[in-house]
Amino acid sequence: MELTPGLSVTIRESTLVDAPEVNALYIDRKFDSEPGYSNFTKERIEWLCENGESRFCNLIEASQQYPECFFFWVAMYRDEIVGFTRAEALPGDFYVWWRGLTVSRDFEGQGVGRRLEAARRGWARSSDRPIRSLVIADNKRSMDFLQKQGFVRVDVFQNPTLENPICFSVMELGRSALRQPG
Repeated sequence: MELTPGLSVTIRESTLVDAPEVNALYIDRKFDSEPGYSNFTKERIEWLCENGESRFCNLIEASQQYPECFFFWVAMYRDEIVGFTRAEALPGDFYVWWRGLTVSRDFEGQGVGRRLEAARRGWARSSDRPIRSLVIADNKRSMDFLQKQGFVRVDVFQNPTLENPICFSVMELGRSALRQPG
C-alpha cells in the first residue's frame, strides 16, 4: 500500500531536536518489535526514559559528524516524527549494518517504512558492501518487511550473554541489490 492520498510525509536527516520524539517512538514500538526479548524489562524502560534521549543525541551527532559512517533520518508528518531509521558503515567492516527502522502505529502500511528504507539504501549505495541486519527471529513484521525488500536469512545467532538467550536472524542484502534503483 502506498501513502494515503493527500498524506504528505517528508523524509529528512535527523537533527538534535528530534531526539526526544525519536526516543518516545522507540520506547513505544519496542514492545512490538522485540517480542519476548528478556532484556526489555521495566528497568530498561525506565533507563530509556531517563537516558534514551541522550543516547539518540549521540547517534544523531555521529551521523552529522561522520555522514559516511553513520546514517540517521526521520519521517515527518506535519511537525510530528512518524518514523526513523539508522545504519552504520564502519571503516574496515565488510558489511553495512542496518540498526533499525521504526514507524508509528498510525502510519504503518502507508509506505513510510519503504520511503525510509529507500533513503537508507541510497546512502548505503556508495559503500559497495552487502547489508546486514540482526532481527529477533520472532519479530514476524520486521522479518516480512526485510524479505519484501530483498533481504534473505543467511544465519541465526543466539545471544549467549542474556539470561534467557534470544535467537536473532541475520538478514542480508547483497551488493547487486544496491546497484538497482529503489
